[in-house]
Amino acid sequence: MIKNKKNFFFLLFFLICFFLIYRTSFNSFFSQDDFYHLALARVESWSDFFNFFNPWVQKDVHFRPLGTQVFFAIAHLFPQNLAPLVLRLIALAFHLANFYLVFLLLKRFLKKETLAVVLAGFYLLAPLHFMSLYYISAFQQILATFFQLLAFWFFALGKKKWVFFCFILALFSKETAIVFPGLLLIFSYIIRPEKKVKDYFNRVKKNWRFWLILFLLLIFYGFFRFLTFVNYPGDNYQLLLSPRTLISSWRWYLIWLMGAPETIIRYAGRFF
Repeated sequence: MIKNKKNFFFLLFFLICFFLIYRTSFNSFFSQDDFYHLALARVESWSDFFNFFNPWVQKDVHFRPLGTQVFFAIAHLFPQNLAPLVLRLIALAFHLANFYLVFLLLKRFLKKETLAVVLAGFYLLAPLHFMSLYYISAFQQILATFFQLLAFWFFALGKKKWVFFCFILALFSKETAIVFPGLLLIFSYIIRPEKKVKDYFNRVKKNWRFWLILFLLLIFYGFFRFLTFVNYPGDNYQLLLSPRTLISSWRWYLIWLMGAPETIIRYAGRFF
């Protein structure tokens, strides 16, 4: 909640700017991979729907049932001329939810509402969201970001069981969520900084069951994806496990975690 009237006007200013910037996106139709994802999301029966969550029957190398199939399945519920608008409104709603979660997290830990509103506003208007909001297929990144931010919020509130649930949903949205456990370790230090690193590790040890379950989920997901990935036909995607590739992948996953579209990598410099 916004307590200061001045901050409310700041918030309103950012929202108006946001809608002015992205208003033209509502006039755009499906494009490029959208048609491919629409085909993947066709549902003729309940078994088709549940198969979205079964990687062994997936027709795509990516396993993003929530961020892709379920999302695009919604489009089939509406007339063709209305479906793109519906999906864009959903993407918009989740992006605004991300903005609000960023505000709540900043307000809680900075203890300064004005600064929290301004920084969250910069996040809302950041150019890196352009592709995610204009390109419907990039919704998966918005959704993965939402569940991870929500997990951070539940962690801050001490509701750790909900953290597991959000982490799983984030993984079902997009695989870039694998960076979440590592980021949560950093986040846990930021919200309660210790004078000595030893004291921080002692605090982590006291909650070892929580961290163990979280990283076991990560390991299980990685093993599970490895088993399904190696069965994918074709050579468009290859599994590379060199240290350089792993470091590069994690770096980009961190960038995508903030909501940047997947295609931003095409425009980055060679040594970025």
